[in-house]
Amino acid sequence: MKKLFVLAVAVMFVVGVAGLAFAGDNPLRAAEKKFNSEIASLVPSNHIINAQQFHKVWEEVLAGKRKAHLIDVRTDTEFAAFHIEGTDHVMAGHWYVIPKKIKDPNAEIYIWCRTHHRAITGPSIFPVSCIKSATKMSGCMMKE
Repeated sequence: MKKLFVLAVAVMFVVGVAGLAFAGDNPLRAAEKKFNSEIASLVPSNHIINAQQFHKVWEEVLAGKRKAHLIDVRTDTEFAAFHIEGTDHVMAGHWYVIPKKIKDPNAEIYIWCRTHHRAITGPSIFPVSCIKSATKMSGCMMKE
């Protein structure tokens, strides 16, 4: 009986917390959207390309016609499950390693992820670091 009571309390707790997390008027969601919009506005529009443009760059890099860094900023698990041939992996949040690995401040860098939220962070902070600019692929792998 004691185990059943503990299980019932645990289920009620999980359902209650899930209800709060998925509430439509969650102020944290609005704040997150505002923050993402502010960060996205820091990326110049000429540094955002679509999937077709990214594909062209990717083909040129693989053919050796273009020297560019293609960086996948998804999680380790997502990268292990699937990644585009020739891309390097830097997990989002670990942007500090990029200037250490790419010494040329004028390097051509293309960043992509499953959604755009992680990909916008890098290009928005690079001008503050020693890298002058980066380009983000819009649309990424998941339609929003």
